[in-house]
Amino acid sequence: MPVVKITRNYQLTIPKSIRERLGLKEGDIVEIYQEEDKIIIKKLEKIEDIRDFLPKDFDDVLKKMRTDSVSRLKRLGVL
Repeated sequence: MPVVKITRNYQLTIPKSIRERLGLKEGDIVEIYQEEDKIIIKKLEKIEDIRDFLPKDFDDVLKKMRTDSVSRLKRLGVL
């Protein structure tokens, strides 16, 4: 079992063997929490990885909805 040292800024490096097994890469998001006397670090799925249920043009549709909403609010005098 790898052992790591906490730096003066309370940072630590996840050992390469664990990073590789979990497929962790720079920029990945992890959740960290405590269970009794253990610190658990859990890899979270990126939002891009879990958007497969959305239509392919979802970003375009969302952008159009935002533009339309701003136009409507301007017509109503809210903006």
